[in-house]
Amino acid sequence: MTEPDDPVFLLRRASIKQQLLALYRPEEADKWFERPLAALEDRRPIDLIMDDVGYLHLCAMLHCISDGTYT
Repeated sequence: MTEPDDPVFLLRRASIKQQLLALYRPEEADKWFERPLAALEDRRPIDLIMDDVGYLHLCAMLHCISDGTYT
């Protein structure tokens, strides 16, 4: 469960959002957080931010998307 007032959550969410805005329009970036993704076993990205492994996985996924290597 996410903690909206937790500083770690806020920093991680901002970091992911910055990466997303390099790839998508703002409204698409916001939707990306809330939509279950098959690549995340139908979990929502927003639910993985507080988990260290989940956060690193999101960062790696976005890096691969941005450089075109995500499959």
